[in-house]
Amino acid sequence: MKWNSSWLSVALLGVVLGAGPAQAAKKELDTNIVYRLETMLERENLWETTPDNFGFVVRDGGFSWGDAAKTSARGGVNVLVKFQDLRIWEVLVQFESNRMERVDAYFYNRGDVGNLTAGEFTALLAKVTGALSNWTGAAAAALPDVDGPARTKIQRAAWKRGPTKLARLPQLDREKDFFAG
Repeated sequence: MKWNSSWLSVALLGVVLGAGPAQAAKKELDTNIVYRLETMLERENLWETTPDNFGFVVRDGGFSWGDAAKTSARGGVNVLVKFQDLRIWEVLVQFESNRMERVDAYFYNRGDVGNLTAGEFTALLAKVTGALSNWTGAAAAALPDVDGPARTKIQRAAWKRGPTKLARLPQLDREKDFFAG
C-alpha cells in the first residue's frame, strides 16, 4: 500500500548505530557558504516540487543529483547545511512520480563526526528536538519505540507543520496511520 504523505525525517540514533548513508568521495566542504534548510522547507507547495524546479537548491544549496533520472539529490557534502543553526551532515531528497516525496536530514553521522559519549548524544538530541519544536511551534508527539539492530530500541517522535510531517528518526514506514489526512 502506497502512503500518500510526504515526510521530513531527522536521523540521529540510526546513524549512531552506523546505519546512515555512506559518504561518496568527499569534496572539500566550503564553510563560507551556508545553506539554511528552512529555505527549502518553507517553500509554498514544497511537496509539489519537481526535479526540474528543484534546480534552485542544486544551484544555491550545493546539492547534487544522485542519478541521471533525478530521483534523488544529496546536500551537505560540499556546502555547509544548517537547520535552526544546527549543522546537518547530510540531506537526502527523494522524488517519486515527478514530485518531492521525502527529505532526510542527518544531524549526526558517526563516520563524519566520530563517536559521541552518551552525554554528548543526549545533549545533541535535546538540541535537535528543541529546534524542531521551535520551528513547528509544537511539542513532539511520541511514537512507539521500534526494535533496532543489535537488540537496541529506537526512540521516535513526530511533529507537524502545515503539510509537512516531521519525524525524529527515519523508521516511520511502520506508522502509516499516525497522521490522518
